[in-house]
Amino acid sequence: MLKSILVGLTALCVITVPVAAQVAAALPMGAFGEKPMDPAQMAALFANAQRTMKPASYVLSHKSDLALTDDQVQRLEVLSRAQDDSVIVRQIRMTSAMHRRLKERLDSGTAPQFGWVGSVDEKKFRDEACEQAGISTEYAIGMMRDRLAVGSVLTGTQIDRLPQLEASDAMRAMKPKTP
Repeated sequence: MLKSILVGLTALCVITVPVAAQVAAALPMGAFGEKPMDPAQMAALFANAQRTMKPASYVLSHKSDLALTDDQVQRLEVLSRAQDDSVIVRQIRMTSAMHRRLKERLDSGTAPQFGWVGSVDEKKFRDEACEQAGISTEYAIGMMRDRLAVGSVLTGTQIDRLPQLEASDAMRAMKPKTP
């Protein structure tokens, strides 16, 4: 079971980057009016977003930028291991819920309810939307808790520096690569 979920997560990552690249290629301009982002830029931006989903690991990657003390590094390493596990669990929950819902639709032969003909099963639609909202909410709360746990280890100055580092990392990911 765990293996199939991990395969699903890997497939999701494999699918996301090429699809994002196709979307970027279809756009007339990039984020700041320049030419569209290439697939490598999209992959770098996606990878950067993934890094920020593990707050302790992310902060540790900026150890020198934040002038972390040895005690902070030690505490953040413990948090990092715990957060790696919690992120995996949250992703598994979201993925398994998606797989379950898709399997239910395939087994029942029902298509998404955004067609032009037929009827609307409002109860089913509301139940699915509520389930998805609940899973997304739990995911977001978990992320907030992880960030707060990291914030409790940092000083006010270090916390104030984090948005600058996040923005800098995102800009670096979007910067065109020169051959």
